Amino acid sequence: KSIVVRSSIFGGLTAALMALAPNIFLLIAARAAMGVAGGFSSAASALVSSIVPEGSLGFALGWMTTGQIVGTLLGPLVGGVVVDVTHQYRSIYLLTTLGTWFCAFLCWRFVREDFSRPAVSSAPRLPIWRQFAAIVRAPEMMPMFAVLVLGQITILSTQPIIALYVR
Repeated sequence: KSIVVRSSIFGGLTAALMALAPNIFLLIAARAAMGVAGGFSSAASALVSSIVPEGSLGFALGWMTTGQIVGTLLGPLVGGVVVDVTHQYRSIYLLTTLGTWFCAFLCWRFVREDFSRPAVSSAPRLPIWRQFAAIVRAPEMMPMFAVLVLGQITILSTQPIIALYVR
């Protein structure tokens, strides 16, 4: 829960920096900072996994994914309309700031999580390449990875078209 709140606050802060950026270089730097320290979707999925009963987990994660896809599809459309109405590119960044901070407040105030930190393991942690190899060896992972990548490519391929269509 705390990571979801922090990533929302940081996302809003970086969006505000984008709105106030006096040149393209600072705009790109703020956007890069948003990408580096974001992690909202992963943290939100982990949060849902920790608060939903195991029997409802598939359904809950399905709804979570649906929400992410709907947001991905509607985001460029809403952004294009806001910029078209206001004639200010900065307005969408300010709206993003307010939206992410509102999400942080909603999560902080209304999401209940019973979290207890697990005991620290005394076993040495495997190197990252061995962890990755263990994941790749699972027969379901590579097809699922391909499905997720292709799904995101097909969904996100509409972004430039929607922006041009709105214009």
